[in-house]
Amino acid sequence: MAAHDWYVRANASRPPLPLLPETNATDNLHFKYLLNLDGHSYAHRLLKLLATNSLVIKEESLELEFYYHLLKPYVHYIPFAFKADVQRYTLEKIETNLTAVVRMAKRHDGEMRQIAEQAHALVHTHLCDAARRCYLYELLRRYGETMSYRPSPADRPHAYRVTNRKHLMTVGSRYR
Repeated sequence: MAAHDWYVRANASRPPLPLLPETNATDNLHFKYLLNLDGHSYAHRLLKLLATNSLVIKEESLELEFYYHLLKPYVHYIPFAFKADVQRYTLEKIETNLTAVVRMAKRHDGEMRQIAEQAHALVHTHLCDAARRCYLYELLRRYGETMSYRPSPADRPHAYRVTNRKHLMTVGSRYR
């Protein structure tokens, strides 16, 4: 909605940017390069992009996800710079080297293919669903060890024990 779009408000005298039709995640499999941009926080789709065997061109960012320490620029993705004046989002105030990065990627196609394959291998070995569940289990186990009290469902009248995996995937429903 235009009334809530900062770009439209800041650039009211400019013609609107054209909108492209939305694509689903499987459409990404047909592209050689995929762009990863942060939104209001980290971009949760990065794992999916890295798993595609396409080269991921990732915005340099201070936002972090739990696995970012495993990712290395020019090994698993190609970084690009993006700076904007957050007080006045106008096209004149945005600086990026994205065009230069894409040109460089085109000139070094073999190296870019290797980077895409290394990202694919990393995701499918160290960041697959089983590995993420293992990480989360270990994180919660260690966190629990540091707690000074023992939580009990008796202290929380609306709490219930989750015993079935499908219950974890359901929000707002109560299973017993």
